[in-house]
Amino acid sequence: MAIGLTTITADNGTASQQYFDVNGVQLKGVAVKDTDGNVRYFDGKTGNLVVSNWGKSADGSWLYLNDKGIAVTGQQNINGQNVYFNEDGVQVKGEAITDTNGNVHYYDRSTGNMVTNSWAELPDSSWMYLNVNGVAAIGAQKINGLEFYFDNNGKQVKNDKVINDDGTINYYTGMSGEKLKNDFGELPDGSWMYLDNQGNAVIGDKKINGQNLYFKIDGQQVKGETYIDGVGKMRFYQAASGEMVTNQFEQVADGKWAYFGADGVAVTGEQYIDGQDLFFDPTGYQVKGDKRTIDSVLYSFDKDSGERQRLNTV
Repeated sequence: MAIGLTTITADNGTASQQYFDVNGVQLKGVAVKDTDGNVRYFDGKTGNLVVSNWGKSADGSWLYLNDKGIAVTGQQNINGQNVYFNEDGVQVKGEAITDTNGNVHYYDRSTGNMVTNSWAELPDSSWMYLNVNGVAAIGAQKINGLEFYFDNNGKQVKNDKVINDDGTINYYTGMSGEKLKNDFGELPDGSWMYLDNQGNAVIGDKKINGQNLYFKIDGQQVKGETYIDGVGKMRFYQAASGEMVTNQFEQVADGKWAYFGADGVAVTGEQYIDGQDLFFDPTGYQVKGDKRTIDSVLYSFDKDSGERQRLNTV
């Protein structure tokens, strides 16, 4: 009883190699890996070892067998097409592969051919662009007159920011991935930034579309919170629009209120607002339910309204 790889000689003297399992049953249309790690494929009809040709496995995947009948691995050029096979000899389709030089290539999901001069969609729905040599673009790129950015794995950046080596920050849109200019861009965490006519994120105080806004050093717009500048002046920016608050009270923290003047800066010290004598600490927080000595006079401040009440002279 034949077992394993066996040479069979036909009546006409033609010899072929076939494979039999431990029960002596001939295998057909399957790939078999030997103890040395070599993969061979046996024809689905005759069971003969396939050489210098393609073999299709039961799961629909493909192998290519060399002139010795061993499945090739890695990048190969077959009939003028650049294709790739994994360590088991299975042809890669619809996947990106990093070669030994660190270059990323993508192989078409239908043909398995290496994609060149074109876009390719990855299994996770991200995109990459392959150049004339089939190498995935990395970093800032201009393609067909449009500006895009690709991470170190070749994946296109979309709906996110990129910090450049020179410290500038760019944003790439969620739909096309094009570099955004003269517009607001929303980041994955729901925060916003504004990009100027060069596509760089603005920083600091800016007047945009008639609104006074503020952007942190990382380009993120300040919304629904205070910002204290380098000289200690506090301002507050609306949660919805991000516009700087002026001439009104605002609750800036749990139990803490401030009043922002016409210039948007939180007032400090003694203030007369809406017919009430009030007091604000050096940061701008309104004093409530506490006492303060002003010009040698001790005052208390109502816990609800913050209105001043004289207690005695110090």
